[in-house]
Amino acid sequence: MAQRRKKDKAAPPEDPVRLAAQLCAQIADDKKAADIVLLEVREIFSIADYFVICTVNSKPQARAIADGIDRRLKDEGFGHLGIEGREDASWVLLDFGSVVVHIFMPETREYYQIEMLWGDAPRLDWAARGAGEQANRNQGRTTDFR
Repeated sequence: MAQRRKKDKAAPPEDPVRLAAQLCAQIADDKKAADIVLLEVREIFSIADYFVICTVNSKPQARAIADGIDRRLKDEGFGHLGIEGREDASWVLLDFGSVVVHIFMPETREYYQIEMLWGDAPRLDWAARGAGEQANRNQGRTTDFR
């Protein structure tokens, strides 16, 4: 008599939007941003799923991080909807639809206290291993974050 095998439940696939948000945080970290926070705002904000927030020490650093994130996500097939504040660079906002990246100079971050505005949003571990590798596997596929 043959035994029946239990079907293994497949692990749920990683959320590509969360992986993109983690990748943004990792890129900011690679470029020496400080106080990096990843917030999941999908339950309290209908326009985006994740906010990545970081602080930089100079305007050239803010531009370099913005350019690095934009270039890497574009290479991964994730185009931006808009970039604001790049010229002044005291607050650069990259809008990828479901992922919004905020790059602040310290005084601007302190003034707006964006984490306080979204204080009910869960903070997530952005340094989770595998985000970069998963993004590399997604290369060639286009994901619309809207």
